[in-house]
Amino acid sequence: MKDIELLGVGLRLLGIACIIFAIGKTGEGISFIYQYSNIDLGVNPIIYKITVWLPLIFIYAVGIFFIKFPILCAKKFLQKTSAKTEDIDFNQSAITISGLILLGIYLLTIAIPDLAYNILYLYQQNSLGYSDTPQISETYIHFIFTAIQFSLGLYLALGASGIYKFICRLRS
Repeated sequence: MKDIELLGVGLRLLGIACIIFAIGKTGEGISFIYQYSNIDLGVNPIIYKITVWLPLIFIYAVGIFFIKFPILCAKKFLQKTSAKTEDIDFNQSAITISGLILLGIYLLTIAIPDLAYNILYLYQQNSLGYSDTPQISETYIHFIFTAIQFSLGLYLALGASGIYKFICRLRS
């Protein structure tokens, strides 16, 4: 695999991450526009829409461009650093396992702070006597979700070769 192709794969993954991020932020943007359009602050409501939709459209456009044209972008990035493309000796299994390990580490970096926060929040609610409120059941739901996310991240980070074998069985 050539270095330009490897960078192209990374840019395509970055494009997918941009699209996923923008999809998540679209819901928040709609909520933001709805909340601030009901409050009369003396500002034109179109400003709220511009401040929400313009960055989201830019993120969508960058993501789509990275997904559609990763090699073109990689050529632009590598043009300044190397004059010729070099062969990198990786096989498909090494790249897939590395990607799964990185995905697991990413999930762990998200899940560990949330898990600590949920444990401390549950401890605080139980120690203050709020164990009968509906809010504690919501905290338990967040705790279970975060524990599943932590377990999946740990499994991906430590057992990526097993998942790779499973993916290969699904493909054949």
